[in-house]
Amino acid sequence: MINETETTAPKKADDRLTIKVNGQDKEVFMSGGLIRTLVPHFATFNDFAEIFSRPEEQNHLIVQTLKDRTATGKPTSAAQTIDDFEMTMEDADKLVAWVVEHALHFFIESVTKVKSLFVDNKEKIQGLVKLTESFLGTQDSPVLSPSAGDSTQSQAT
Repeated sequence: MINETETTAPKKADDRLTIKVNGQDKEVFMSGGLIRTLVPHFATFNDFAEIFSRPEEQNHLIVQTLKDRTATGKPTSAAQTIDDFEMTMEDADKLVAWVVEHALHFFIESVTKVKSLFVDNKEKIQGLVKLTESFLGTQDSPVLSPSAGDSTQSQAT
């Protein structure tokens, strides 16, 4: 069952990060849409650590984060590659770490919200489980299936 201990997410990274790209300061904003574009790269918790050893994934995160977008988040330019963004290794690492921090916070917040929903709706969920069990039986109960015929007669002909 759900443990009802207090769970809180760590402090979220700043929504804005300024780094030098193509010789100019560029402010990057982590919007709700952008984070949802980036989080699929973190399918498991191992991906958070492994991203730092996968340069191709880092490049994709950097391109997705730096490409120009409209106010609604739609990319404004043609497909871009990592070669379109001149930046130092330090700024690239800083950007990737910022993205990872936001993705980690996103997952922790999501799990915390789901847990809270379960705790807040505990009685309703238990009622639903009981209702479902009354229709389907419990996992531990034997499943009743129709008989194949009289068990005293041989099936061989």
